[in-house]
Amino acid sequence: MINWGPEWRALSQDDPEAFMAEVSEALTGDAWILDGNYRLALPFTLSRATDLIWLDYPRWFVMQRVIRRSLRRAVSGRELWPGTGNRESVLRWFTPDHPIRWAWRTHSDRRASFSALFSSLGAMPQRRRLKWPSEVRRLELELVARQRGADSI
Repeated sequence: MINWGPEWRALSQDDPEAFMAEVSEALTGDAWILDGNYRLALPFTLSRATDLIWLDYPRWFVMQRVIRRSLRRAVSGRELWPGTGNRESVLRWFTPDHPIRWAWRTHSDRRASFSALFSSLGAMPQRRRLKWPSEVRRLELELVARQRGADSI
């Protein structure tokens, strides 16, 4: 995890230069996968990306997953990112920046923003807008089959 530090501090907000250095370091290899929605890094990551996959799930589906994940983490007490000390707490659910509240509040605006982004890009990166987990599974199978075909040549 690049962004989150101890005490839920967001590197992208607290030290944007250090955050961008971390992103740059993560993208040094020939092949990489980056997930996340950090607008600060978007121009840099898009300039290096060959594929862009948008999981455009309905709000009810996103909320179901976020709530279930938050509940599971609160019950387990597991540290979210090793070394940060950050653990889910039901008390945090009432803070404005908690993922449950954040996901609900930002879903519509983020959907519009990603739709505009997808429309504004040229031929690269290749874009896929997936609306259901079944579409993700189909893509995974397609990519594995393609890789196996390339490996057998």
